[in-house]
Amino acid sequence: MSRARTRRVPRRPVSDESAKPVVSAALEPSTLPLHCQLAETIGSLPKDLAVMLISLGIVGVAIPGPIPPGASFILLGTVILWPKVLVRTGGPLAQRFPRVFRMLINFANDLHEGLDRRYPGSGRS
Repeated sequence: MSRARTRRVPRRPVSDESAKPVVSAALEPSTLPLHCQLAETIGSLPKDLAVMLISLGIVGVAIPGPIPPGASFILLGTVILWPKVLVRTGGPLAQRFPRVFRMLINFANDLHEGLDRRYPGSGRS
């Protein structure tokens, strides 16, 4: 068995302005797969929110009483910190449950707009 050789393309340096994932001009958000749209939307949320969600999730796992289940908060905080995890693993889930992904995209957009309205300049956009 022989492996096909692929040509490596050098990476572009990331500037300070482009903190959120870069979408090429040829692919508008409406033509992106759902899991990539969700990763882009969630990745633009502030990292402080992710740390808060993860800590709330840890408390929810340790004290399962009045706090809602913590695993979902840990998962959401992790995706906010590392949106590429969702890009790599979310494809089959997005194909199986497209309504859930559209609902999550709308929720993330509403959350982002609410944060920008209440705390101007808190988002990275």
